[in-house]
Amino acid sequence: MGFENLVIDDLAAKAGGRLKAVSLIQKRVRELERGWPALVPVEGRPFIQVALAEFQKDLINLAVGADADKLRSSRVVEERERARQIEAARRAEAEAASARPASGGLFGAPLPTGAAPQTGPAAK
Repeated sequence: MGFENLVIDDLAAKAGGRLKAVSLIQKRVRELERGWPALVPVEGRPFIQVALAEFQKDLINLAVGADADKLRSSRVVEERERARQIEAARRAEAEAASARPASGGLFGAPLPTGAAPQTGPAAK
């Protein structure tokens, strides 16, 4: 399914106008890019095609007014929590990487047998 198979006027009529249809698809693609679950099988399709398939099957719609404000505020909370989880995982990974002992001398090169790693400027 691609753009060539879609009748733009049908999508616009379903959404209440061309601008609303484009806005809905654009917002859904952004959600998919951020990791929100797809409502139809993805099967390696681009996000735009997934969003269009969801729209055609009436699985998504454009919220306006008070409904949009309520959804937006709950999504902000969910996005912040997701960002915190990603940051915590990144910090844990960085801490684990820095806690590993150095395996060699300068620039990670292996040390010759019996040599100690340098910890400061070389003495003359």
